[in-house]
Amino acid sequence: MCADHISSLLDLENLVVVSNLGSTANGHVLNCNIYEVATAAATALRADKLIFYTLNDIERLDLPRWLKLGDAEGLIRQFAYTRLRERDRQGEAAAAVPESASETPVNLDNWFVDGVPWELSCAVSALRSGVKRAHLIDIRDSGGLLLELYSRDGIGTMVSRDFYEGCRPARSGDPGDLGAVEALLGPLMAAGVLAPRTSEEIARDLGHFYMIERDAKVLACASLVPLSASMAEVGAFVVDPTYRGDGRGDALLEYLEEEAMSRGLTHLVLLTTRTADWFMQRGFQHAGSAHESDMLPPSRQARVVPGRNSQLYFKELGTDESEGDRIDGTQDLKLLWKKGLA
Repeated sequence: MCADHISSLLDLENLVVVSNLGSTANGHVLNCNIYEVATAAATALRADKLIFYTLNDIERLDLPRWLKLGDAEGLIRQFAYTRLRERDRQGEAAAAVPESASETPVNLDNWFVDGVPWELSCAVSALRSGVKRAHLIDIRDSGGLLLELYSRDGIGTMVSRDFYEGCRPARSGDPGDLGAVEALLGPLMAAGVLAPRTSEEIARDLGHFYMIERDAKVLACASLVPLSASMAEVGAFVVDPTYRGDGRGDALLEYLEEEAMSRGLTHLVLLTTRTADWFMQRGFQHAGSAHESDMLPPSRQARVVPGRNSQLYFKELGTDESEGDRIDGTQDLKLLWKKGLA
């Protein structure tokens, strides 16, 4: 069954089941690898999502909820590098071992890399071939598919190459980035939604900004300003009105949360007067009037303008009630993952 035939059936709202059993021209039955079949089908159909159910091989890696394609590729290189070093110690290496994992030659377009779980190898291969996202869901999680697809945080690991790839820090001193942030903030400052900022203040704080960029156009921005050793403030959160409704706000917020957790921060706070509902739907909790709350450090509270009646909202990072029920992976693979992204 070719991709065009499958697409035509899907357009008619049919559910298409692709078997992993095939046959040769002579009629011999082939039992094809299910991961290869799924990856080939997703790639040929240019699917939005490729979903794998997993067991211990993925669970042991202790992967985060969101894994950027570049980080997944780095993890695979780390696997390959570790395998080469082990073979070298045993005198079985066919060539000299590279100096680091980043220098290890790996064909990431292959559907399988030696020593790497099939699901992760196939996810990377599919995304490199045009699939937008891959989801790895532990089959032992009751209702895992629904929770992964229809809850904001999901329950498995999502490997992505779409909106998240456009997220990046703003470049301090870059006139283009400064102009893009000013263009996004300007209308909302004029409307009184955002507190006014001068060009000099935005330029001073540009190093705290993150943005979504697509084809050299900045579509969204937000700032992440550390307030203490455990807390950072999310501010100036703006998505270009033309590009709202496509998940870019969620992508940017998740990027900020990952960035905050990578710094060892445990809480995010934000001050807002009009957009509370959107943030509350994404896990933020109301903490009262900002100028009266003792949650903010004194230096930040002193800069709150009482007349704006800004409300304070906070979110605790890294909490997941279901994690306690999951089976612990082996420490060596967990360490491999952590070191792979160090």
